[in-house]
Amino acid sequence: MMNNDQHLKYFDEALSNAISFLRGSSISSTPHASWVTDFETEFASLSGHSHNIAVNSGTSALHTALAAFGIGLDDEVIMPAMSVVMNAYAALALGATPVFADIDPLSWNVTLETIIEKVTPKTKAIITVSWFGAPVELKPIYDFAKANNIFVLEDAAEALGASYLGKPSGYFADAVAFSFENKKHLSTGGEGGMISTSSSDIATKARKFSGLGYKHLTADAGRTSLASSEFQRPDYERYDTVSLNYRMSPLSAAVGLGQLLHIDEMIGKRIAAGSSLVELITMHKDFISQEISPSSTHSYYTAGIRYVGELSWKYIYSRVISHGGDGFYGCVLNPYLEPVFKDRKVGHSTWQIGLCPIAEEYQPQVMALKTDYRSVLDLERNLQAWEAALKEF
Repeated sequence: MMNNDQHLKYFDEALSNAISFLRGSSISSTPHASWVTDFETEFASLSGHSHNIAVNSGTSALHTALAAFGIGLDDEVIMPAMSVVMNAYAALALGATPVFADIDPLSWNVTLETIIEKVTPKTKAIITVSWFGAPVELKPIYDFAKANNIFVLEDAAEALGASYLGKPSGYFADAVAFSFENKKHLSTGGEGGMISTSSSDIATKARKFSGLGYKHLTADAGRTSLASSEFQRPDYERYDTVSLNYRMSPLSAAVGLGQLLHIDEMIGKRIAAGSSLVELITMHKDFISQEISPSSTHSYYTAGIRYVGELSWKYIYSRVISHGGDGFYGCVLNPYLEPVFKDRKVGHSTWQIGLCPIAEEYQPQVMALKTDYRSVLDLERNLQAWEAALKEF
């Protein structure tokens, strides 16, 4: 892995070029050509997969992975009823039908049992989401899927650094989609993503789909080297796949490389913060945390707490704030209840209240607490605020 001085040298060069461009000057040098490739190579130790394709967002990663699976018109893609809406967007963009599976009441994730209820002859892929950083128990899902010719895509946007059966979250999947948006465990400066897979066929298709369909792209080649006398010919054929431009920029990759230098420390801080908050808050009988198997480790993108008492969300929020604590997010709406999908019926799924009862019951009860504290003092301030507020509940 490159040292910090190397990273800063490359990053400073890229910033100098950007500033020169904004001032109308010529670019003094080309950004380091291998930054994206270096980032992909370094990231393999975190993903557990041999092929890693960097893209410009986590949503791009989802779309690209499903495209690499060959998902298309009339295919069905099963996904969690407690998750972000982008899983559904990715399937719909390919003409497929999102099918929502309910969640397990303890882990808040989908399980093999909740998935099987939704499988039909049209099911071509399953998207699992390790919600809040709690790993899905993937192996039984993956084994079932392989026996039935179904692809598995793990959305590990919130689970970098989590593990299951001693492997990185998403190891037991055909492909994994990561997000490097600025609140995630690792950021590439605003937006970014990665598709990770151990299949060279899926990797090649993913790289082509995210890279404009250049025919010479391969599983591990972000760019190809050809003599100019070859690609400058008027009869040179460049493309063999209908694709999009989801490529990661060198500058984003440089930021990612710098983050990788400290990733163990950053993940460790999240785990420490999340576990401290959960331990304190769940001492109160009306607050319940996610449960994960002893074979898993939670990476705490956020600390998820479910409140089952009589107080309002607004009252709890205001009391924590009044004691000097931080705010917290409510859980996102069940995707099929978002306004964009109101009264929509897709395939055999009617997207309305009652589709997935457990996920719908839990959604208004779940709170997502910040874990990305840069200082112990800041975390202690929030812990003390919660401790004072809990005495009032």
